[in-house]
Amino acid sequence: MLAGIEELETVLAESPSDYAIATVVAHAHIDMGWSWRGSHFGIDVSETNQNAFCAHFDRAADILAPFSELKPKPNFLAAAECVQRSGRQDGNAKIADAYATLINLDPSNARILRSMGNHLLPRWFGDYDTLELEARRTAAWKQDTWDAGAYTWVQFDAIACDDTTCARLDIEFFVDG
Repeated sequence: MLAGIEELETVLAESPSDYAIATVVAHAHIDMGWSWRGSHFGIDVSETNQNAFCAHFDRAADILAPFSELKPKPNFLAAAECVQRSGRQDGNAKIADAYATLINLDPSNARILRSMGNHLLPRWFGDYDTLELEARRTAAWKQDTWDAGAYTWVQFDAIACDDTTCARLDIEFFVDG
């Protein structure tokens, strides 16, 4: 299993300043991390698997770090920065900012808004207050693109998989969106 990632790491070592190669290698580590952990939230994960999951996400963060200030930021890189945060213990520290960057790059992409809402859930190191705040903030900020719809999109996947989010939902705002 390590042979493939070692080959990708070799390619990265040969081209350390190429953000595209770095992003592909980071995505490979993210995928490997998920394969160790599994994608369902409510499962028991062994310590070995959890450690492997964290190690791959930490490596993805290290790979992407040199490109964090790249201007203009390619969508591909910005998306990888968002995804790698979802698997880190400190993921919520800047996940909303990472998504704000990606939303600015592709403001009419509802999938980004839905993904942000999911990643702001407590199960992925977010919390309900931050989810609500970011849904409202995004609705205000992207009103020219979505009107109130950004609130709906941010909440959409979150309410589908989390009963507490559903119970806390501002129904009028959601329906308006």
